[in-house]
Amino acid sequence: PAGTANPMLQKLLAAPLKSGLPQVQATSVRLYNGNKQLLMQAGDSESGDNSALKNAGPGQTAAAFWLSDRGSRYSVVRPLGNQTGRGYLEISFDPVFSLQHVAELTHLPLRIETLFGDTRFESEPWPAQSGNLQEIRYRVLDRNHVPVAKLTALDDFSSLYDATRQTRNTITAAFVALIGAVLLIAILLLNRFLFRPVQTMTSDMDRVASGAEADARLGDRALKEFHALANAFNRMNQQVQDIIERERQASEDIKGKVELIQDVVAMAAEGDLTGEIMVYRDQDIISELATGIQQMLNSLNSLVARIQQSGVQVTSSATEIAATAKQQEATVTEQAATTNQIKATVTEITATSKELLNTMNEVTEVAWKTSEGANAGRSSLQSMEKTMHQMMEATDSIGSKLAVLSEKAGNINTVVTTINRVADQTNLLSLNAAIEAEKAGEYGVGFAVVATEIRRLADQTAVATWDIEQMVKEMQSAVSAGVMGMEKFSEEVRHGVDDVRQVGSQLAHIIEQVDTLIPRFEEVNEGMNSQAQGGNQIRDAIVQLSESAQQTADSLRQSNGAIMQLNEAANRLQEGASHFRVSS
Repeated sequence: PAGTANPMLQKLLAAPLKSGLPQVQATSVRLYNGNKQLLMQAGDSESGDNSALKNAGPGQTAAAFWLSDRGSRYSVVRPLGNQTGRGYLEISFDPVFSLQHVAELTHLPLRIETLFGDTRFESEPWPAQSGNLQEIRYRVLDRNHVPVAKLTALDDFSSLYDATRQTRNTITAAFVALIGAVLLIAILLLNRFLFRPVQTMTSDMDRVASGAEADARLGDRALKEFHALANAFNRMNQQVQDIIERERQASEDIKGKVELIQDVVAMAAEGDLTGEIMVYRDQDIISELATGIQQMLNSLNSLVARIQQSGVQVTSSATEIAATAKQQEATVTEQAATTNQIKATVTEITATSKELLNTMNEVTEVAWKTSEGANAGRSSLQSMEKTMHQMMEATDSIGSKLAVLSEKAGNINTVVTTINRVADQTNLLSLNAAIEAEKAGEYGVGFAVVATEIRRLADQTAVATWDIEQMVKEMQSAVSAGVMGMEKFSEEVRHGVDDVRQVGSQLAHIIEQVDTLIPRFEEVNEGMNSQAQGGNQIRDAIVQLSESAQQTADSLRQSNGAIMQLNEAANRLQEGASHFRVSS
């Protein structure tokens, strides 16, 4: 992770398998060949940008944190095999238990997201930001220092101010204790190196005054010791003052940074996003906070600028759409008036057509009664001919299908022969695989088992294909007999159809003379009926056109209302965005 300030969090995220956690939850185990192609797997089927598999190589184990379609994962890929054959073993873990443990150790609510903001894990319900409770975001990087996910934690910045006050109080208490200790030491030193030497000097002076020891001299040792004591006290006092001065400067530095951040945040709260925070290179939480707030202000600045630009574009587009909609509404109104006039004219034409149609219906009815007797015989004859044709077509269809069935049965024999050959080749391949597995030793035990199963399946396939071949031969024999029978029946049906066709031709010549007048009446009747239907269709179309024009006009009025609301919303959006000041 980049930019993390919590050592425990950094340790657990950088190496979750080495952090001494109580359990590890494996989600899947996969085996790849030397080209990193999946051979088999156990567990969940997952997809995603797994950088651990990409970075692994011969003799090189790789591990990485990545996001799959099922959640966050931590994968370890280890190479397997020797010079004759290589492969890779991948074990994937769910790091959610690590994050839960981190949340318990650091007392920080944690959340992991994709780079697009999709939440994949939350250690607890996410509280709202208020007061000194702020979000701290971390980037999770792979081995190539490319971001793969975002980790967000909530921290109370009041602890920073409490720590500063506690440090200042501790320094003050230490200073008071130090002054007391210095005073005690000074009293002891004065008693030893000042009061006693003074008493000694007084005694010496008394002895010199009394003349008992006229050659006694006043030693200057006491004065030198007092001078050294004064120098030591001065040096100690200077060191204490230096310590207090450094702590005061550090406190003022932190206070200045916090005040600068508060000023910029206050400007942003009032809508002024042009403020900038000086980015410090210090590795402390205040510098990281300043960097994060500056990035947030830059993002807000860009967002508000785009909103302002979009508001202007939406307002302009809504105005143009409103003008176009008004023009369309006027056009549709004129169209509705025209369709009403056409509707009245078509109604008159339809009434006249109905009268003519009634007259022609009466004439046609008389003609139909005349030809009913003649058509009765022809209908029966046509029904018989149709039935014979259907029988002939059915027999032809059955014969062709039986022929196709015989051909397909022959194709099945070809396929069965091919399957037998494949089974023989599979036996040879399984034998070769068993030999190669024996050469590979313990690494080929699994392949030996697979080769044995393949050989057993090949033997079963050979037995099954022999059974299929016998059944196909029996089916071909039965189909051949059926084809011969259907050909004979089809020939008899053709003779019957020819006889019916001759009788029908003779009856048709007789009925043709009777039906000469009927088509003429039907043509006239159909023409009048078509004219009447056309008039009705035109009338219905005009009615629908009129209704559509009315609905279109109503829709345009509603669209005008919606466009006005859109225009008002765009104006409110533009007005709201104009309160913000952004950098050019």
